[in-house]
Amino acid sequence: MRLEEEYNAAIDRWKNNQGESWGKEYPELAKILRRGFWFCLDNPICGILLLGVNPSFNGEEKAMPIPFQKCSGRYWNPWKSNLASYDAGYIDLFPLRVTKQKHEFEKYVPLELKAEILRVTQRELERLQPHLIIHANKSSAFYFGTNPDAPWMGYDLERVELPGRLGEKGTLYRINGLLNDDRRINYGDDGKTKLEGTHLFVCSMQSRLKSEERIHPDEINQLYEYINIK
Repeated sequence: MRLEEEYNAAIDRWKNNQGESWGKEYPELAKILRRGFWFCLDNPICGILLLGVNPSFNGEEKAMPIPFQKCSGRYWNPWKSNLASYDAGYIDLFPLRVTKQKHEFEKYVPLELKAEILRVTQRELERLQPHLIIHANKSSAFYFGTNPDAPWMGYDLERVELPGRLGEKGTLYRINGLLNDDRRINYGDDGKTKLEGTHLFVCSMQSRLKSEERIHPDEINQLYEYINIK
C-alpha cells in the first residue's frame, strides 16, 4: 500500500540518521515500531475527514487496515452515527499503535521521528483535500499550528465563531494558508496548501464525555450547514 510504504520510508530516514545503534538507544520505541501501523482505507477525496492522534494497541500482532465505515467499538460508533449522512473517512496524525498516549507515545517517540511521520500524514491530508476536518482530540490540535511557538504542520488558522450550543462543543478554524515560519516541518518543501478554505473543527475525545456533552448528528448537520453559508 502506498501510504504504508511512505510511513516506512519516513521511519527508515529517521533510523539512518540515528545510526545502527538506534535500537539499543530506544528499546521501547523498537517495541512500538514492531507492532506496525494501522490506518483506514478508502478515505474520500473532498469529503469530511475525522482525525485522531494515534491508534490504540490491543495486543494483536498485526492489525489490518479497514475502511472507516467498517470500524466499530466505543470510540467509533458515535462518530459513525454522526457522519452517517456524509462522505467521511478517518486518519490518525501518527499511525503508530500505542494505547497510553502520555506515558508511552509522548515518552518514547522522539520529536524528530514524529516530524518525519507527520510530514507523510500532512501530504495525505493535502491529497485528500477535505472540506471539513474534525480533530477529535483538542489536546493535540497544536500539531495543526494553533501554537505559534511550535507550528508543526504550520497552517495559518483563522478562528471562526460558532453559534450557540455548537460553540460549547468545539472550536472552529478556517485554514487560510501556511505560516511563513521556517520552524514548520514542511517549510523547505511546500509554500502553498491545497487546504485553503478548509475548516478545522477541534473537539474533545467523545468517548470520555457524558452523553449530554457529546456531539450529536444534528449538531454535525448544523456545523456542515454553517460552514457552507455563502
